[in-house]
Amino acid sequence: MGDSAQRWIEAGYELFANEGPEGLQVEKLAKKLGLNKSGFYHHFGDREVFISKVLDYHCLQAEKVRTDISSLLKFDPDYYDLLQKHRTLLFVQMQLRRHPDQKHFQQVFHNIVAMNDKALAPLLSAHLGIPGDHDLALELWDLVRDSFYIQLTRDNLSMALPRRIVELARKIIFKLQQKNNRS
Repeated sequence: MGDSAQRWIEAGYELFANEGPEGLQVEKLAKKLGLNKSGFYHHFGDREVFISKVLDYHCLQAEKVRTDISSLLKFDPDYYDLLQKHRTLLFVQMQLRRHPDQKHFQQVFHNIVAMNDKALAPLLSAHLGIPGDHDLALELWDLVRDSFYIQLTRDNLSMALPRRIVELARKIIFKLQQKNNRS
């Protein structure tokens, strides 16, 4: 892919992260890049092809994150630091999740979730106090992730938000473990 096409895709990726698919307007992209709209149509033909290329780029970025997850030692603070480092990817995932009516968006979202969750499960289950129970940890993580994406905005991205939600899950698990121990 040419340098010019890549510039369009990277600019589109940022806009998608910030504004969702509604923000991917050819005129807005051209203005942001200082390029002519005809260049967009030369490279992509139409908006649907462009969105597909942006999602392909997102999948490549997600693969880098998966690789990074594999090298983490602890869930907290390592995973939270990783989220900060890849904040654009995080916001693209949020946008995909917030558009359940778009089948292709959901497919990409769930493929990335599956890929990253597999790498994250051991750290997460240990952090939640249920080491080895990866399935339960990931079920809870689905709830945590959805709650996080519902509440997430550009203004409130701090790791306090996901940390608070994860800690609530830890407290619930602890209470359940105590209750089971008394039985």
